[in-house]
Amino acid sequence: MRKPNAGEVLARYAGFEGGIEEFAVTADAILAEIGVDDETATSVRVIRDYAQRGIVSRPERQGRESVYEYRQLIEFIAARVLVRDGWPLAKIAEHFARLTLEDLSALVPGSRPATSALNVVRSLMSETEGRKALLKSRRQAPVRSMPPQSNLAEPEPGLLFGAMSAQLSRSKAELPSLLAMLGADPAGPEARDVTILSIAPWLHVAIDRARLSRITQEDAETIARTIAASLMKTAPRGGK
Repeated sequence: MRKPNAGEVLARYAGFEGGIEEFAVTADAILAEIGVDDETATSVRVIRDYAQRGIVSRPERQGRESVYEYRQLIEFIAARVLVRDGWPLAKIAEHFARLTLEDLSALVPGSRPATSALNVVRSLMSETEGRKALLKSRRQAPVRSMPPQSNLAEPEPGLLFGAMSAQLSRSKAELPSLLAMLGADPAGPEARDVTILSIAPWLHVAIDRARLSRITQEDAETIARTIAASLMKTAPRGGK
């Protein structure tokens, strides 16, 4: 059975409406289903903190209860994705209010409704090319002529942020398939903490840092003999 993509998962909650406790449970369910690892469960405190920062828009009040809706849910999910990717909360809060619901959804890895976010990228590229053409025409224009005034507006920081974030999310979403094309493990590249020993300008040995702390004199001698034997086996002969 095909696993639903993030866009399909989010679409199931399009009519979401509930209190803060239900909001927390639903957010955790979505994060788990779309494969966004989170170290801790969503808490009421975190949701209120995001609302205080302006990342999650203020919920509607019905009597004494706060009622959260779909946009706030998407805001929270997109923010958790960006936090995982290394974006600081202050930067997220600075630009979230300027993004449309479609842009926010496009930040979630694997989601498909990215038309608006793609338009942002195309718009920025178009403006860049337009500025290049304008600068070229100014350089070629006679000194006595007044340079034409540009009608190109600076891209809004929120749009630039959305384009950068959407690109990062798309890159992460396509990583497994790209690794599979290379014959690597789709689970992701393995990161290792190593120490590089520069024995000579042309000789470097990489050793796992955790293993290095446990190396004995006998291990060191075995490593040296192994390196020597490997060099003799692979070194070219006859000056080739």
